[in-house]
Amino acid sequence: MKKRDWLEGTTLKEYTFSFKRRSNTCPQCRCPCTATQLIKVYFNVKENLDTTQVNALLLKKLDNLENKLKTFETNATVHKNAMEKMQETIEHLVVELRIKDNNMLTLREDMRQSRYAIAEVQEKLENVHLFCKSTTSGKQNSVRFRIAS
Repeated sequence: MKKRDWLEGTTLKEYTFSFKRRSNTCPQCRCPCTATQLIKVYFNVKENLDTTQVNALLLKKLDNLENKLKTFETNATVHKNAMEKMQETIEHLVVELRIKDNNMLTLREDMRQSRYAIAEVQEKLENVHLFCKSTTSGKQNSVRFRIAS
């Protein structure tokens, strides 16, 4: 149904009665009703309609909406650029984190090997210390023996 037909009113009346014939309910509230319960309403909208004011108001609203849309598009572009920059930063940080993680694993392995080497050196030092003690105590005994003779 065209907008113009609704404004004329006769089509609205025809629509209401054709709806009533099909459904036996009120077209607005869907309550059961009969044709005698329906009230005929005639609209005479054409005489009171000032289209120039309505058109001017609608054009103003359209301009406002277009301006808002441009603002949203500009903001969206700015946010998209910022998001892309952040994404690049995140990717760079992920690469840097992987490198540092790899370096940390290498340092842990070096530390483990250093601890093993330190343990070997300590063991050798202990053996040398024991050897020195045994050699020193043997010399002291022989020195004592010589002094006593």
